[in-house]
Amino acid sequence: MNNNRPMRGVPGIGQQLRQPTVDVSEAINKSCAHCDSEFFDVVYRIGVVPAIAPKNETGKDVLVKFEAYLCRGCGCEYGKEVITKQ
Repeated sequence: MNNNRPMRGVPGIGQQLRQPTVDVSEAINKSCAHCDSEFFDVVYRIGVVPAIAPKNETGKDVLVKFEAYLCRGCGCEYGKEVITKQ
């Protein structure tokens, strides 16, 4: 039994994701939309592909993680709309 075969229909499961080749010296600093801090921590949002999902061929629930960035200054998630309360 080959446990290393990619699972069709679920990106990233059993597959090596290819990163594009870029020149990092051309990167532009990004900051938090809420507090202008330039420092973020990497965190993970967890999800589950249920065993009964049509494209889940494993027959078992599959745990997946999604990378996110939280601002060290205020805790906002980078890329999410900032809602201010009045």
